[in-house]
Amino acid sequence: STSTKSYRPIYNAIFEEWYDFVGVDSGSQKDKKKIYADYENFLPPDVANYDDWNELFCDPQRLVQGLLLTDGSRLFEQLPGQRFAALSRMDWRTSLQPSNTKTHREVHSLWGVFGSTHRIWLVHGLLFQVGVITVTGD
Repeated sequence: STSTKSYRPIYNAIFEEWYDFVGVDSGSQKDKKKIYADYENFLPPDVANYDDWNELFCDPQRLVQGLLLTDGSRLFEQLPGQRFAALSRMDWRTSLQPSNTKTHREVHSLWGVFGSTHRIWLVHGLLFQVGVITVTGD
């Protein structure tokens, strides 16, 4: 079906970015995904994630440039009436590669704690200064 040819490759491209394989849990009989060994604690900064893919699909200019067909042409080079039919020929692995989707590196450090609480530290510092000036008398 068209949906299988169009949507399943998107899932496969996203899956292959993070996961090594899918097994079956013998107890629950549910899928058991095995993430790449290097990714168990956190994703490396250059790996694409859902935010990157979401940004790609929300930015019309990047979307026009980024969606490639298997023959190397762009989806939006097709006539508007032919684009839906061309979805089954999309090269999702190439279109969703980190080099095509990432706009920034995600580096995790303690600066994130400061970045999310800097206003609190600023207010505490100002209040401390006001208190010191008030107590010392000038």
